[in-house]
Amino acid sequence: IENLGTEECLDTMENELGEEAGVFDCDDEDGKLIFEYSKKYQLIGNNLCLDSHGQEGPVKMELCVNGLTSQQWDYNKQVNLTN
Repeated sequence: IENLGTEECLDTMENELGEEAGVFDCDDEDGKLIFEYSKKYQLIGNNLCLDSHGQEGPVKMELCVNGLTSQQWDYNKQVNLTN
């Protein structure tokens, strides 16, 4: 997932449960930049979901919980991704 303004990509940073996701150069030599957008509107990387915790600030990698709104991300045709 690339920020076209900064040319940086969403990155799991190889972090584990409860740790922050980050952004990094979009080189993806080691697969840390691969996220799945699920049918349940979750962004999944390294088998963990991107979670906003319902507030502003850093997003974290958490266990995926079906229906948890802080893990649901909306993608629209203007190429915006929001929680």
